[in-house]
Amino acid sequence: MDNLAVMVILGGLLMKLGVQLGIDPIQLGPIIVINFAVGMETPPLGYSLFVGSAISGLSIEEITKGMLPFFCVDAGIGIQRTGNSTNDLHQPPKAFSAVR
Repeated sequence: MDNLAVMVILGGLLMKLGVQLGIDPIQLGPIIVINFAVGMETPPLGYSLFVGSAISGLSIEEITKGMLPFFCVDAGIGIQRTGNSTNDLHQPPKAFSAVR
């Protein structure tokens, strides 16, 4: 199923579950999107690999080697977002909030 359709179908359920677990809804949105992006990149449902293979004519293995750095960055950001979900919503310092 397409990621957009899954997000529409599961969005309300995941939001309610996340709020019950104490995750801020503003942080839960990026967590959901990044995890679905990682799912697009990895088999068995990683249709980005299959589309890239069909367009370029390269094998899945060759494309996987090329996209491995991007996957590592996405997975690292996903882990960081999930682990720091409560620490990122701090107030900016007073020096930056006084705009005249």
